[in-house]
Amino acid sequence: MPSITVLTPTFNPNLIYLKKMLVSLSRQTFKDFDLLIVDESTSVDLTFIKKLKLGYKVKILKPRKKLGIGGSLAFGINQIKSPFIARIDADDIAKDNRLKKQYDFLMSHPDISLAGSSVFKIDSFGKITGFRNYPISHSDILSQLNVWNPLCHPSLMIRTTFFTRYGNYANLRNNEDYELWLRSSLQGAKFHNLKEKLTYYRIQSEDGLSSSRNWGSALNLKIKYFNFHYFFSSFIGILLTLLMIIVPSRLKRLIYNRYNKLR
Repeated sequence: MPSITVLTPTFNPNLIYLKKMLVSLSRQTFKDFDLLIVDESTSVDLTFIKKLKLGYKVKILKPRKKLGIGGSLAFGINQIKSPFIARIDADDIAKDNRLKKQYDFLMSHPDISLAGSSVFKIDSFGKITGFRNYPISHSDILSQLNVWNPLCHPSLMIRTTFFTRYGNYANLRNNEDYELWLRSSLQGAKFHNLKEKLTYYRIQSEDGLSSSRNWGSALNLKIKYFNFHYFFSSFIGILLTLLMIIVPSRLKRLIYNRYNKLR
């Protein structure tokens, strides 16, 4: 059994991006890991991966029925026996020392449930277009959690026991990760982000900004998991989400871009 299982859900992935992600894992300085792909593709065949000489084991699971992103993640989690789970998406790229940095941190901080990092943003050509810095300490993460999602999902390494203690991903169409962080934070989970940028996070479009369903889902979660210990930020988070629901799409993008420049 490896120390880490890297978990990647896929649905008709871009094979060029996927191959770059696979190569980035083969270059990891930490070698005690395998890769689990939960594949719901309908028009892409991933069996070619088994013929590649990557230097690590790859397992591909195809669910019998359509699960969606939250269901695919939960399905994959239930198959994993490794003590740590690292998330990465099929179009992202891991920095060479990502797994080692996060593994070493979690081994030396047994009270921390999961560790993410700051990230580089890359476009469809792999060009770095910017970065995202995330709050580092648990208290800083919690103070912002009900305002926005301060954990970059595909940058995370998570203890497998986290899911035993706090539950698995909910089968939601939107914000399946955000729901889990909000829920587990109220139950005592502790979070941390490494300051170093360890993942190249591909952002090809931000169409979700205009999705009323996405913002409506986030609003419901912020109300359901309102954190009274961080009353002010939780209240602000609800107001800002309401604002994003009612303003025109162009203004949503302006607000989002201005906010990103502040962090």
